Amino acid sequence: SRENTDSANQESYWNQVRESQSGCRDNRHSGLANKERSTEMKDLLLLLRPQQWLKNMFIFLPLFFDHKLTEWHVLMSAIIAFFAYCFAASGIYCLNDMIDMEADKRHPKKCKRPIASGRVSKTMASVLIALCLLASFIMLFALNADARWKVAIVIAIYFVMNIAYCLKLKQ
Repeated sequence: SRENTDSANQESYWNQVRESQSGCRDNRHSGLANKERSTEMKDLLLLLRPQQWLKNMFIFLPLFFDHKLTEWHVLMSAIIAFFAYCFAASGIYCLNDMIDMEADKRHPKKCKRPIASGRVSKTMASVLIALCLLASFIMLFALNADARWKVAIVIAIYFVMNIAYCLKLKQ
């Protein structure tokens, strides 16, 4: 009898794991499987959307057209600006997912996103946003003073525009 109960509990546990991995229901209370998954680096990485960083390669276009891709100091400055911009963009992606969480839960594809699915908490996403912005800010100090201010202004404008979009303009 005890063996049957243990077997039934195990089966129930694995059914919950399968549901939490495939379904889009609210997974915040699905037990051990969700707790383990919520801290996985994979979900945090998905939230950062590094696949979107490719779009930020536009930073290298002026170097290409000005034939300065081989000038080490110029290339290094562009690489630093690229990553500073990418981390700021990732912070915005996290913020957008936090704001859209309830709507994303009802969407057939977006419900699988880390925040909407409950695998990453809003608190963890907030920490990730802060870390992204801090990383972006710190990287600016590797640039010379003139470049630092120019890149900082571009990132600040990008950030403010996207916050406005996330909070008001897309409605």
